[in-house]
Amino acid sequence: MKKHLLFTVSVLFLFMLGNILTNAQFSQIPNHDFSEWEDKFLMSKPQGWLTETSPDAIETRRKSENAVDGDYSIELVTIPNDEDDDEDVIVGFVIMGSFSEEGLKGEAWENRADKLHFSARHNIEDGDAAVAMVILSNDGNRIGAGLIEITGSSNDQWDTFEIPITFNGGTTLDADEIVVGFISSAISDVYQIGGFEPGSFVPAAGSFFNVDNVYLTLGDDPTPIQIENGSFEDWEDVSVYEPIGWGSYNLEVSDGLLPVTKFDEDGVSGVKITNVMSDWGDLVGVLFLQDNDFVRGVSYTADAPPAILISYKYEPTGAPEASLFVTFEGIKDGEEVEQGGGWFPLDPTAEFIQKGFQLHGFDHDFTPERLRINLWLGENNEGSVLYVSNLEFAEVYDITFRVNNNDNGEPVQWANIHIDGYPWPWQTGDDGIADISLPIGSYNYSVSAMGYSTYTGTINVTENDDVFVLMTPFEPDPEELFIDITDGDADKVYFEGNWFSANITLPPTDPAIPNNSDLVVSVVLFTGPDAYLEEGDAPNIFADAPAVSPINENTFSISGDIGNNDVTGVIGLKITGIMIDMGPGGMVEQPLPEPIAFPIFDTYEYAYYSQQGSDRGMAIVGVSIPDGNIVSHPQFSQINDLYNTDEGITFIREDHGTIYFPWLNIIDNRDQLAQLNDGLNIAGDPNGQGFYVEVDLNIVPFLQSHWVDVALGNIPDGVNVEDVLVVRTQFGETGSPASDKAGNTDDYQLEDGVFSFRIHGGFSRYSLVLEDESVQARTFEMESATLFPNPFNNQITISVAEAVKEIRMTSVNGQTLVQEIMNGKNSVNTSLLPAGFYIVTVIMEDGSVIKKPMIKK
Repeated sequence: MKKHLLFTVSVLFLFMLGNILTNAQFSQIPNHDFSEWEDKFLMSKPQGWLTETSPDAIETRRKSENAVDGDYSIELVTIPNDEDDDEDVIVGFVIMGSFSEEGLKGEAWENRADKLHFSARHNIEDGDAAVAMVILSNDGNRIGAGLIEITGSSNDQWDTFEIPITFNGGTTLDADEIVVGFISSAISDVYQIGGFEPGSFVPAAGSFFNVDNVYLTLGDDPTPIQIENGSFEDWEDVSVYEPIGWGSYNLEVSDGLLPVTKFDEDGVSGVKITNVMSDWGDLVGVLFLQDNDFVRGVSYTADAPPAILISYKYEPTGAPEASLFVTFEGIKDGEEVEQGGGWFPLDPTAEFIQKGFQLHGFDHDFTPERLRINLWLGENNEGSVLYVSNLEFAEVYDITFRVNNNDNGEPVQWANIHIDGYPWPWQTGDDGIADISLPIGSYNYSVSAMGYSTYTGTINVTENDDVFVLMTPFEPDPEELFIDITDGDADKVYFEGNWFSANITLPPTDPAIPNNSDLVVSVVLFTGPDAYLEEGDAPNIFADAPAVSPINENTFSISGDIGNNDVTGVIGLKITGIMIDMGPGGMVEQPLPEPIAFPIFDTYEYAYYSQQGSDRGMAIVGVSIPDGNIVSHPQFSQINDLYNTDEGITFIREDHGTIYFPWLNIIDNRDQLAQLNDGLNIAGDPNGQGFYVEVDLNIVPFLQSHWVDVALGNIPDGVNVEDVLVVRTQFGETGSPASDKAGNTDDYQLEDGVFSFRIHGGFSRYSLVLEDESVQARTFEMESATLFPNPFNNQITISVAEAVKEIRMTSVNGQTLVQEIMNGKNSVNTSLLPAGFYIVTVIMEDGSVIKKPMIKK
């Protein structure tokens, strides 16, 4: 289902500037230097009436010159929201009234009337009905109302209609407030908002309702009692100032500070994006490509561009969150998918810089059709500013790194080359050479290799070029601690029963430790670089007391069997003194001036890997995977190389799903694994209609270098899976799927009640939906349920005795804007919703449904 956001208004005039770069095979980004701006006319709307202004729904309401009274009338049309789902529609509506904290609120109107009249042309689809309603109130209390449902067709002729108003108590009363509404289809929310008994109609795309000459009367007197602009003669234009070819949320901010504006400073011009608060309480520092049909993205049918360049200045008010997102939509194997592009964080900079990012390419059988680009400042840090003067596709150049030993000129094999802006390094081969493709720009880089000191430098890429790197062999500092782990355990990870041994050379001490002294040593457990648990506070790391040799020339050895792997940390030692032979007095401990405590690591190995931010080389015991949703994983002691597993590692979830990572580096990715509970979420639809796998943004950097197999088991018997859909939520948008088929997915399989699929490379968030229309939910009211606060702002909380499986929120025109599997939670984040009136649907574990109207400030 496509995301639909009320009151989001933007438009562009598409300028496709094809083949202007040196490579004529790929096309350029429209208005890539943001030099073309205009005050864009979006729509006309009737004055005094509330109607849909969302770009997706502009076609649901039109100004018409076919009129009964005056020159104009209003046409309302129901349009499809999802071409593949006949029941997923957007209705046309016009309402005299507004939504307030108390609910639907009418316009001031001090009169007495008992009938509403109007003229209409209509052509309503079978099974559907247009709806007209009137509500009168006095002193905030509803005193009377009326509603009619119109079906069939008027054959392009104007008919007149009359709605009797039924008053509380049967007596016509004076009103000081009026609500009048016309809707092209009979969506259930209309009845609920108006307080009417629901009909049995089903909204259908194509229903047409043309309304004019709206007025009221009292009794037998035919004299019209007018309402403001009842004949829809007065219209107002809505426009927004934006760069041509781009859209924004400028119409969502009413306090004068716009998220997207034009800048021209010191000879540099372009677009300024500011993270400002919208009227619905959300930060909307976003700029996106958008076409004339108000669909994000523009037509693109050329080859994949190799890279994208951005010239920008970024001034965040907190931790940097700005990013550039590029993707292409198209066809692969007859299916709609997304491929190519990438997601690129932007570093803060006080001056304008140009930065290049290499884009993921297309598969050979992928045909691109649309290009999508978002510039987003993130969900936090109000007031952050991003200036962009240019954003264009570009060529890449071949850069050859030649890495050699500075002492003897020999090539340095398997050196890692890290380039700023790229998450994973390149590596030299046997000849010390690595070929890297980079777009034009300036790059900081570092080169590291086992046994060498890290080399750093900067390269300016303007053409194909060679980079020569001379690396200095690493020599341990004789004034520093030196450790040689001698037990042959290549990965330095220890489990119960493993043999551990190491030779340790202490730095010089003052006074010097006498040769052949017995050390007073305790085994400690380091939980961080400078934090450790004393021997009495930590479990016994060794099965028995380890053997510690006498010290000689500041060198000693330690060895023993590991006895406990139920705690995670690094084996450490604490030396507090030496034993002195006092002759007849026996052995007496002589304390050191200061205790010496240190974690045990292989000096050469750790000197290299620590520069890469890795724990590799440290004597790690008891590697654990976080508790929570993950209930099972293999015995790590049976895996030969935890840094690069041969067979992969499978995590089993409480909800009967499995997540499989091939060749996963456990040691270096413990922090990311700790986020799996939140980052990967598997849950079932409360109606048995689907299963979802949410891959969240917080583990994207980790997962982009792995492919992940996900298997959903325990699918209920009798579920007839007619369609399999993997949908992607676009970067920076709400949780509703925004496109049809997900790119970077393959290997679908449904067998024996288990559905398996694969995700790999460059994704942000996906939902897997297994649709089954044979299961229906039953509905009844449950008075014990409480939803609060009402009105709400950024969160809704539910208090109910029974377990909640799902919460959905729909807008006044029937669009689902929030759909969240609760998984034991009792609140829903509503920060992305605009201010307005919503129907909140709560689906319980037993399938029962509660509906309640609520207001967002």
